[in-house]
Amino acid sequence: MGSVLKESEVNIEIRQAAPADAPSISAIKQAVWPSESPKNQAYIADVIALPDHATHLAFVEGTPAGFVDGFMTYTLEGLPRWEVDLLAVHPDFRGKGIAAQLVALSTETGKARGANFARGLVEIENIASQRTFARCGYTLEDEHHALMVGSELLIDVLILPPENTLLTAVQTINYRGIWIEGAYQKNSFLAGQVLCTQHAWDLTGAVIPNSDTTALQIAQELEFTLIGHYQWWKRSLV
Repeated sequence: MGSVLKESEVNIEIRQAAPADAPSISAIKQAVWPSESPKNQAYIADVIALPDHATHLAFVEGTPAGFVDGFMTYTLEGLPRWEVDLLAVHPDFRGKGIAAQLVALSTETGKARGANFARGLVEIENIASQRTFARCGYTLEDEHHALMVGSELLIDVLILPPENTLLTAVQTINYRGIWIEGAYQKNSFLAGQVLCTQHAWDLTGAVIPNSDTTALQIAQELEFTLIGHYQWWKRSLV
């Protein structure tokens, strides 16, 4: 899937990325987040090749300018949903409408693959991304959330998650890990950490509503780290 656009007299081409595009995506990531430790290009290429992913890459006059990575997950009820997970536009090419075109194409891909809805998690201070999702027909959910991340748990015991807890294994361009959703009880976090450790993945994460003070306290007691405060943007695809 691809498109050729002309905005402000600049030719913008967007197409689905291939594993060979990993160096371009890595370079854009480093330009956008220079303080982050980069994933190696072989890892990024492997993620691009995953069948449940679709990474779109934008070019301005032939130069790689931005990308978005999307992939399918499922709700606790089994509904397919499309995650617009990582969006980046090189600082040299901002203000040309690239981000909105990337999100639009990723959303179309999710719909074509049968997702019930699409969603993106946006930091509350990231006004540019908020405008992008609004432009693409997404609706903001009022609830603020805390993104909490935990590391490995070195115990050789299987811990089962409580009922109504969803543990989702994900492999993104930034990391491999476990997402915790649903019922945020102590064993929810511990089960996620144990599973993450068993697979030697990078992290266990939970997006916890700020109103759920009990869950936030449990996460803090288990030494989960607060990454930031976010809101969900969602769009129905049915």
